[in-house]
This record gives sequence, C-alpha cells and structure tokens, in this order.
Amino acid sequence: MECIRAFKTQFFDPDSDETETYISSPSFLKVIEARSRELGKAIGAEYAEGFTSRKLLGIDNIFDLR
Repeated sequence: MECIRAFKTQFFDPDSDETETYISSPSFLKVIEARSRELGKAIGAEYAEGFTSRKLLGIDNIFDLR
C-alpha cells in the first residue's frame, strides 16, 4: 500500500478541483486495500496481489507454496 500511496497525486484529494475519475474517487484506495487484504489472507500475509498466467506455472516442491 505504501507503493500505491507514493503516487498520491493520482488518487482522491478532497481539495482537488480536478474532474473525478475512477481512481480519484474516495472509495478507490479502500477497494484496493480490501482486495489486497483478502488475497493476502489466503496465503497468510497481510497483503497480496492476484495474477493470471497464460501458461501453467511450474514448482519444484508443492510444500514451498504459502
């Protein structure tokens, strides 16, 4: 979340006169944080990011996965 907040000028600013966009809406960062927490819970971490892959991902040991 700190990485996302490094770009704070792109997100909600109650003092901004700019037109509101999807990412500048008041709820956008809350949605991102909630999603990241939900994905993190599944792997025992505070936050996580989901992804998709066109190919199967290979692993050496299934027990190394969190």
